[in-house]
Amino acid sequence: MNRFFSLYVLLSLLCFGGCASVAPSQIPEQKLHIETGSQLSSKPELPPAPAPAPAPVIPAPVSAQPPPPPSVGTSAGFGESIGSVGGGIGHGSGLGYGGGSGRDSAPETVATQEMPDDVQKTMPNFKWPPPKASAREVIPDAFLRRTGIGIPLFRDVDAILRSALDNCGYSESSYYAVPGGFAIATRIEQINKNGIPKPGENRWSLKTAPINPFSDFSAYMSALFKGNPGYYRVIVFIITPNGFIQGAKEPGKAEVEGWFSGGFNILPADFGRRAYTDDYRCTALIYEFKKTPQLSKPVIPGSLTGRTHLIRSGIWSNLQPKTVR
Repeated sequence: MNRFFSLYVLLSLLCFGGCASVAPSQIPEQKLHIETGSQLSSKPELPPAPAPAPAPVIPAPVSAQPPPPPSVGTSAGFGESIGSVGGGIGHGSGLGYGGGSGRDSAPETVATQEMPDDVQKTMPNFKWPPPKASAREVIPDAFLRRTGIGIPLFRDVDAILRSALDNCGYSESSYYAVPGGFAIATRIEQINKNGIPKPGENRWSLKTAPINPFSDFSAYMSALFKGNPGYYRVIVFIITPNGFIQGAKEPGKAEVEGWFSGGFNILPADFGRRAYTDDYRCTALIYEFKKTPQLSKPVIPGSLTGRTHLIRSGIWSNLQPKTVR
């Protein structure tokens, strides 16, 4: 009996010693208890730190960026390029950077100047059919068609007529529109009875010049008893492809005087670009007036032919081409 008791004690001691020799680290942590009986955690985990509040975003000041260099693209040289701040994409034929102005993208407006109300927009019309004239003459076609030009334009014909008139002292004239073409009216001039213009300032004066008794004694004596008559003339060149007749009535002197101030000072560009084809002809109409102290009336028919008027005025010789002279 004692032997069994001794063996029990020995086994108990051995079991106790073995349990004491086990390292605490080998015992599962979840089975270790403290005196209070609560389970111990291996490593207490700390709660995650709160994320830092995002910093307020302060918009950076917008500054104009330098424009990028132009890109080579279209056949015009420099093609599509981008404008600066506020601009857009544009196409330029030179060294341009789009359409940006740096302010806004509103399209640029072009200021236009309004035409005053007193500006004549279309060339005024000459009375048609033209009033009855004292004489007329169709200008030879060769005078207005020069070799080497081909089909001339209205401006070419105008240049020839203008040059001939300037050479003869007709530095002022007026332009009118006629069916299919245009007309040139000279300023009213004072002439002698034979069609030669009065000399000096008397040519453009509407007052009858006194007669010199030493140069024309018979005319001087006639003027003493019958008054000193004056002769006046206006030449109108009509360029048109249409044949025309003259009106049934002759114009008054006041009407003829108004032709100078009522027309254009030059031939408009749109008229000048028209072709002076083979259908066109130029006709000179001569309006002659005789003025006495009592009245002024047209001379119809005139005492001189149309060609004589053109020759005596010097216009005929100035219109002739040099090869024809």
